[in-house]
Amino acid sequence: MKKRKWQRFRRDLYYLKRRGFIEANQNLDGSYLVRVTSTGKRQARKYELDDIVIKSPKRWDKQWRLVMFDIPVVKQKGRLALLSKLKNLGFIMLQKSIWTHPFECQNEVAVLARAFEVDKYVHQLTCDNISAREYLKNEFEKRNNTKLS
Repeated sequence: MKKRKWQRFRRDLYYLKRRGFIEANQNLDGSYLVRVTSTGKRQARKYELDDIVIKSPKRWDKQWRLVMFDIPVVKQKGRLALLSKLKNLGFIMLQKSIWTHPFECQNEVAVLARAFEVDKYVHQLTCDNISAREYLKNEFEKRNNTKLS
């Protein structure tokens, strides 16, 4: 391993060890034995993107959550990954770069944007009055097989 990569590896290893995410011990031959701790496993579970869901409240607060973004072409893979996940979570497209959802989802969107390395291009807004409310309500109910009350 090149010197710079080795230094980064050791620094990252030390960071994870200091945070309690791993236990790392250097062997006599210079190799490392690394074990993920229970704290590390809990932390990793937070970022299992396939398991992210948006919880449906018992009663809808009649607020719309808008996710807006202007992601540069060099981040195209991150943009496409974010769009795919927003669709899977039941977001409705209002415009090409504006997606809406009726339930609280700020943390979930923030985790996704950070994971896809586009967080500085993604913005969120909550609003209670939107001109397309009937369209959004009907589309959300139809696509997600649920009733907003």
